[in-house]
Amino acid sequence: MTRKDYVALAEAINKARRKVSGGVPIGLVSDLAIETVENSIADDLASDNPRFDREWFLQACRMVQS
Repeated sequence: MTRKDYVALAEAINKARRKVSGGVPIGLVSDLAIETVENSIADDLASDNPRFDREWFLQACRMVQS
């Protein structure tokens, strides 16, 4: 996978997070479910690519956008 693929994945997760929240704080269960997905994908990407920047990916997943 390329950086472009990682960006697309992070943007998709970020979009899902915003859609679930509807702009308001999401519930603990929903938040934990999304974080589980983020971390699971990050684990897989890191095992596929030793240069994968896990922290960058997770921050991109959690960016606040208006």
